[in-house]
Amino acid sequence: MLKNASVDKCLSRALTFKWFQRFKGGRNSADVGPRCGRPSISRNNDPVKRVRELSRANRQFTVCEISAEVGICYGTRQAILTDDLTLRRVSAKFFPRVLTTEQKEHHLSVATYLLKEAEVDQKFITGDEIWVYSYCLETKGFFLANHDMPVVQQPPYSPDMAPCDFWLFSKLKMALKGKRFYDIDTIKENTTKHLRSIPKHSFQKCFQQRHSRWNKSVV
Repeated sequence: MLKNASVDKCLSRALTFKWFQRFKGGRNSADVGPRCGRPSISRNNDPVKRVRELSRANRQFTVCEISAEVGICYGTRQAILTDDLTLRRVSAKFFPRVLTTEQKEHHLSVATYLLKEAEVDQKFITGDEIWVYSYCLETKGFFLANHDMPVVQQPPYSPDMAPCDFWLFSKLKMALKGKRFYDIDTIKENTTKHLRSIPKHSFQKCFQQRHSRWNKSVV
């Protein structure tokens, strides 16, 4: 009956019975009565206005950053965005990290060093790791130290300088995407298989791009 009378909005069956019992018990108004305790001030016009201004000024603001800026808790900020401002998350986007001055200087010094070394010796061993470790960290460290092999640390937040980051890992992940492996041996077998399927000229092109990326970092 309620659905026939109200096409757009209608109370649920449980809520209808709940209000029926309230009116049957003597209640004669559907208005919210006075409550005990202090009134909520975190969702009045001023916080809502501040959250709206911050969200429009910088779309990269996180929930925690806006909460700290306005002085409200995480849940209230979420309620303001979704209920008061009727905003919603459409898609997650990655934004480039803004490097500090020290990180930029480190980035420049490493790129300059690598370019100079490449003019003298073209033999570079480059590597990285994801969650599948194919070696023991201590064994690798002892090996490099015993053979007097200089180690150049990659600057932080600089995936454009290492071939594993800007080329190899994404290529392997796309090939293994959607497959489930139940043990380490199976992971190694499939990873090795896809590594060997990559043609030689692709690796050569990758190393050429590495030098051009170093030059861009210096220029």
